[in-house]
Amino acid sequence: MSNINAPIRAIPSNFSKQLSQYLVGFDDIFDTFEKVISKSVNTSPGFPPRNVIRFDENHFEIQYAVAGYGKEDLTVKVERENLLVIEGSKVNRTEIDPSYYLHKGIAFRDFRNEITIPEGSEVSSQLINGLLIIDIKKPVKLEPEPKLIAIS
Repeated sequence: MSNINAPIRAIPSNFSKQLSQYLVGFDDIFDTFEKVISKSVNTSPGFPPRNVIRFDENHFEIQYAVAGYGKEDLTVKVERENLLVIEGSKVNRTEIDPSYYLHKGIAFRDFRNEITIPEGSEVSSQLINGLLIIDIKKPVKLEPEPKLIAIS
C-alpha cells in the first residue's frame, strides 16, 4: 500500500542522458519536452478562454472564445513544423470614453498562445459566431514491418 503523503521524487537531472542511450535518434523529443516544461508562452495566460476537445487519439479541436474579434484580427499559423501559434490583435478598436461604461467585461487585448502539436499535423481554422475553431488532425503512422538486417 502506497503512502499518499510520501514525497514525490524529482526527475534526476541526467534522466534524458540515461534514457537517450535507449532511444537513439530521438534527441528532438527531449528538446521538445524540455521546451514545453521550461516555458509557457502566453502573453495573456488564460486569455482568451478556450476549450480543448479530443475526439480520438488523432483528432483534436481547440475552441477560443473571441467575441468581437474579426478574421482580420486573428492569425493562426504553424511554425517550425510543430508549433501552432494563435495571435489576436484588435485592428479597429473603437475608443469609447471610459466614463460612459456602467460595466466593462469584454476585453479586447492582444494575445499570443503557442501550442506544440505533432509534426505533420493537418491544421484548419474557422471563425463561427465568436468562436475561433482550430481543427488538428495528427498524421496516422502505420507500424513498420520488422526488417531483418543481414550480418556481413
